[in-house]
Amino acid sequence: MVQADVFSEESTSMAVCPMTSTLMELRILRLRVKPSDESGLQKPSDIMVDKITTLKKSRIKDVIGRLDEPTMARLTRSLSVLLGIAEAA
Repeated sequence: MVQADVFSEESTSMAVCPMTSTLMELRILRLRVKPSDESGLQKPSDIMVDKITTLKKSRIKDVIGRLDEPTMARLTRSLSVLLGIAEAA
């Protein structure tokens, strides 16, 4: 989920960035996440920042893991660039 918690409480949907294990070298649009107990991933995966979408909460079945703080900071930065809020470094 890539939206503020305050919106999650009042909405029946949530904004998400899908993930894929088909790895691509797209510096800003794809963020690599390594497998770990925290991430819940079995193999390296990319967050597809360019594929942000909204899903009904009822379609979300299970939480498999969470992103660590450095990865969340990278995701926030990439989303800011994608939305034109920040400039690419």
